[in-house]
Amino acid sequence: MVAPAEQPRTVRKVSAEDDNELERLASLHRTGLLDSRPEAAYDAIVHLASEIMGSPIALVSLVDHDRQWFKAKLGLDVDETPRDVAFCHHAIRNPFEPLVVEDALADPRFAINPLVLGDPSIRFYAGFPILDDDGLALGTLCVIDRKPRTVSPEQSSRLAALATVAQELIRLRVTAQELDYSRSRAILFERGFDAAGNGLQLVNPDGQILRTNQAFADMLGRSMTDIVGHRWSEFSHPDALEPDQTLELRFESGEISTHSEVAQYVHADGSTIWAMVHVVPVWLGETRERVNYVQVTDISETVHAQHLADRAIVQLEQSERRLSSLLEPAPDPVLLIAMDGTIEAVNPAATRLLARDGESLIGTNVSMLQLDPDLYEQVGALIRESLSSGEWSELDHLWFEPAVGPPGWYRFRALPVTDGNTTIRSVFINAVNITEAFENEMRLAALTLTDPLTGAANRTALHDRLELALTRVDRGVSAGVAIAVIDVDHFKTINDTHGHDAGDQALIAVVESLRSSVRGHDIVARLGGDEFVVLFDDVDEHQIKQVLAPRLAAQMLRVAVALGDVQTTVTASVGVSHASTRPIGWELIARADAALLHAKRNGRNSVWIDVGTPTAVTSCMDQAPPFDHEPVLTRR
Repeated sequence: MVAPAEQPRTVRKVSAEDDNELERLASLHRTGLLDSRPEAAYDAIVHLASEIMGSPIALVSLVDHDRQWFKAKLGLDVDETPRDVAFCHHAIRNPFEPLVVEDALADPRFAINPLVLGDPSIRFYAGFPILDDDGLALGTLCVIDRKPRTVSPEQSSRLAALATVAQELIRLRVTAQELDYSRSRAILFERGFDAAGNGLQLVNPDGQILRTNQAFADMLGRSMTDIVGHRWSEFSHPDALEPDQTLELRFESGEISTHSEVAQYVHADGSTIWAMVHVVPVWLGETRERVNYVQVTDISETVHAQHLADRAIVQLEQSERRLSSLLEPAPDPVLLIAMDGTIEAVNPAATRLLARDGESLIGTNVSMLQLDPDLYEQVGALIRESLSSGEWSELDHLWFEPAVGPPGWYRFRALPVTDGNTTIRSVFINAVNITEAFENEMRLAALTLTDPLTGAANRTALHDRLELALTRVDRGVSAGVAIAVIDVDHFKTINDTHGHDAGDQALIAVVESLRSSVRGHDIVARLGGDEFVVLFDDVDEHQIKQVLAPRLAAQMLRVAVALGDVQTTVTASVGVSHASTRPIGWELIARADAALLHAKRNGRNSVWIDVGTPTAVTSCMDQAPPFDHEPVLTRR
């Protein structure tokens, strides 16, 4: 077989119109309106538009990449149409003027349109663009009739005003989302600020410390109350006062926006603390009030070991012999790399982590370092960024597997080193193991989604997973969703008879039992007290009735609990509901609650399942299939 001749490649230029469309689609998706639930405010708008125009059809239409979707509709049964036949596709091309088609059959753009020749038989269309804050048309408020029409100036003015109302509703929605996002970021910042391993400060332009964390207080041997409200100069070493004041003036003038330097502080016992300080100005709120975010890392041990006393790291001497003597005691990997890639100096920590069998790296090329190709490329980019800016550059949270020792998360830093004038002769590289701090941050984030007693998911995590599962059902990529609501029988009696510790043990045992009876991708959550929920994702009606609900019954009807030397059992009442098409989330839980009520009314210690209406609740007490022989099920 002869290979076909290679065809010349056609390169399509991206036009300003393409860029504009990409920005428009990005703005539309940021609103979160697409495929959202109906809202009374938008429904009221289409009703008013219909009344103003006397038309049978009115829509709030959002124009997506390949479809138009209706946020609100009147007189139309479908939720969306393809974009290529949508009148609104033409309307958004001129975002500042309405599109009026008095007779579609007489307009060459629409005369053979399937929406004109077929259902809904459009003859008249008037679309008023709905804009974002940048003047990009997200969609339209449109009115439609099945007969030719005209629009009076008064009708046009009133419809344009309604489109502005819809526009304002969208703007308020985006603002609310941004506020929620900002609030979440503020909470995470608060937690991260207080729990950080490095010293942190917030300092106003007058030099007053507005806030600090425990790590910085410990660094200075003081309490946080001794620091907050005082000026930074009260804790700075006298030798550092003048450079720090000069730095403040450079911030004020706008000459620099961020800064990293080696600084000196005075410990409570009078000793000198050497620290690496990163300063980032932050402008807050509409007033644009500036606050300096300051990160302080104690490098006293390294600095003292290297005899830097009166010199910063950025002023390392060029003598290789002296440089080696300074770098050798450093606990973290440190390298000095010439501009041609030759390693000029390296400390023992770097040799252990980066060299093959501990061989010397001095004089070799950086390509000899034991680095993963992806990490090698990222560090190379870091060096290029540092050379370009002439200042410290760093990369956080890089996964590094050293030649010797366990892998972990590292922070890599690069700093150009000059020859004493302005010519850069080499690059200083430093790597710091931040695995413990990073994992602490991840554990802190996990705690916000976990019940602290049982380790089960909490209400927030359940809500997020349920919404995701319902979205997958809505998109047709999931067989269905089931909810099981579990209530421990006579839990108050357990607490009163055996004490709250026994009650806690019972709750923990229930969660362990639930986990052993569900699949790996299902989620077990505790809502509070003795109430639990299991979310079964991607499950059809047959599977929940014949396999998972019986298994849950077999597992939950007698849960063993150890109370000291006494082994006892607790039972539970369970209500299960299932949906193969998207319901409202609370309705699915409400049906499970109704099934749970049947279980309680019929003697507790049972599992009831509702797969349709509340009247179709049936007991589910048959023997569950064995755990290691679950039948293979297919979706309907």
